[in-house]
Amino acid sequence: MMKGRSSLRLGQAGGLIQFGANLVTLEPGALASLRHWHAEEDEFLIVTEGTPHLVDDHGRHAMAPGDCAAFPAGEANGHHLVNDTDAPVRFLVFGTKAAREVAMYSDHDFRIEIE
Repeated sequence: MMKGRSSLRLGQAGGLIQFGANLVTLEPGALASLRHWHAEEDEFLIVTEGTPHLVDDHGRHAMAPGDCAAFPAGEANGHHLVNDTDAPVRFLVFGTKAAREVAMYSDHDFRIEIE
């Protein structure tokens, strides 16, 4: 389901261990992920190129370069970005790296636990 999504793990390449920093590219028609939310990890993104839509529990929101979104840990608001344009989309995403994490997938009967 994530065909057309790629990610450069910038934080990992720089040796960061307390948070992740990734540059994500979405080709036309691609999803960034399944809609999800994190129990233990904060997540923050900023669009750097293109005009994706953020889809969350509150609806569908047009985004453009410079637009940001924040998802505090424990806030049950399933979210993802969708590129429904004919041009690539790029965004930076930052997230904490909790020792234990639980992620819930809003549209699927799916939960992941990481320790």
